[in-house]
Amino acid sequence: MLHENFHCELYFIRHGESKTNVKSKYAAHMDFNSGLTQRGQTQAKLLGKRLKKENIHFDAIYSSSFIRTLETTEIMLKNMDIPDQNFHVVHDIVEQQHPGWRGKLKKDINSSWDALDDKGMGMDYIPPGGESLKQVERRMATWIENEILTNSKYLNKNHPMKIAVIGHGQSLQALFHYIMGFDEKLIARFCLYNCSISRFLFNQKGWTIISINDSTHTNGNRPNPSVNRLIF
Repeated sequence: MLHENFHCELYFIRHGESKTNVKSKYAAHMDFNSGLTQRGQTQAKLLGKRLKKENIHFDAIYSSSFIRTLETTEIMLKNMDIPDQNFHVVHDIVEQQHPGWRGKLKKDINSSWDALDDKGMGMDYIPPGGESLKQVERRMATWIENEILTNSKYLNKNHPMKIAVIGHGQSLQALFHYIMGFDEKLIARFCLYNCSISRFLFNQKGWTIISINDSTHTNGNRPNPSVNRLIF
């Protein structure tokens, strides 16, 4: 059971811009585990500097096992002046994958990419060789339930905690759907900028949203948002 004073603030952070982020013509990339671009590295530095300025101290840090998230985490910690801070590397929070589409152009798969996009076809759609967004949501939800929400090493804490999770755009969107329970069509209707911070509080009352897609620290170091998307 949760301690009556249990108070856990989670910082869900998307990785910095990766090399695959700037190759939008592909349905899925052969180099799906690519590292950060120069701009992505700058974004991660700005993220770390902001967290240091705000005097943020994390009780635990979790990073996806992909290169772009590991690099983001390492650069963030360096710019928080805690380069030796330990963090957990977790494969369960990696990005949704589309192995059957790697290296293929969107135009070669379907004349209308939006019609083929798994988010447009619903959360149950399973891309070739991959997993549906609903499966990604269940994977993410199972991890956060087991590792944080029901983990005895956190449950009995009687002081406020802060935990950082450095992950990916689509998988974090799926997790937010699990947390907030909004219409699945809205998953494709909000942006998560590279190195943005989305903060949620979890306590005895359940989940509370503090902010989503807070990216003020990367202003001027991010591309313009896609059209027809809402930013919260």
